[in-house]
Amino acid sequence: MFDAYIICGTPRTGSTLLCKLLAATRTTGDPHSFYRRQDVSEWAEEWNLPPSRPDGRA
Repeated sequence: MFDAYIICGTPRTGSTLLCKLLAATRTTGDPHSFYRRQDVSEWAEEWNLPPSRPDGRA
């Protein structure tokens, strides 16, 4: 049995949905999804997307 686990994913891969589904089982704890805001601009540049607005939304 594990005491903890880490879910790693890139933006828009469904990791937040996975965390919610795991929490709904009531047997896997209450995982949360976090992201590094400073990485958003790097991903946007790599995928040729427009930069984020100052409020953090795309």
